[in-house]
Amino acid sequence: MSQEFDVLPSYGAMVEFMGSHIKSLAEHQPLQILEAGCGRSWPFKSLGTACRITGVDLDEDALAFRKNTQKDLDDARVGDLRTVTLPADFFHVIYCSYVLEHVKGVEHVLDNFVRWLRVGGLLIISVPDARSLSGFLTRYSPHWFHVLVYRHIIGNRLAGTPGHGPYRTYYERAMSAAGMKEFASRNNLAVKAIRGAANQATLRFPRILGLAQYASFGKLRADYADIVFVMQKQPPAF
Repeated sequence: MSQEFDVLPSYGAMVEFMGSHIKSLAEHQPLQILEAGCGRSWPFKSLGTACRITGVDLDEDALAFRKNTQKDLDDARVGDLRTVTLPADFFHVIYCSYVLEHVKGVEHVLDNFVRWLRVGGLLIISVPDARSLSGFLTRYSPHWFHVLVYRHIIGNRLAGTPGHGPYRTYYERAMSAAGMKEFASRNNLAVKAIRGAANQATLRFPRILGLAQYASFGKLRADYADIVFVMQKQPPAF
């Protein structure tokens, strides 16, 4: 089984990895950042650079929590990433984490991201990878099972209630490493980095997942669950 990318060992390592790329644009302060599918929390608490965050989410309850309790959004919009209106060539960073697996017609969202991102800006996406065991189970198990896992294994007793995930899951080719590379090559995006990332399941049940990897003849990987893409918009070619 080929190793196409390095694996980040924890969620904290993934946040640090993504944050380091955002900080690389610090000379453009204040950074205009779009959090696409902003949910209830912003992971980059200590970027150390001035930024203005626009948050878009379909879940009104989650967005209200961000707006009224976290108070870390400069602009909060209830909207669908496929249809919401945002300015073109505007954002230095578009950050989208654990959202695209819940969208049908994901390439339309990605097309919007490219349009909203300014030249030199970064598109940072993290999604469960269907080639990992965790991603495979997420893709092919029913939604009620996801809720049970969140409540009784992860320990989120509010899972599945308004304003709290998990949400229904779909998978399309653009979310895979190969599919994202194809999209990038068609849309003038340079792939700066791809990493795998562990989640709670891979950290808590390594032996069980290792046996499942063996049973899959190595087709499904147990050492990571999610995949992170960092892409940069290039100047138009003439």
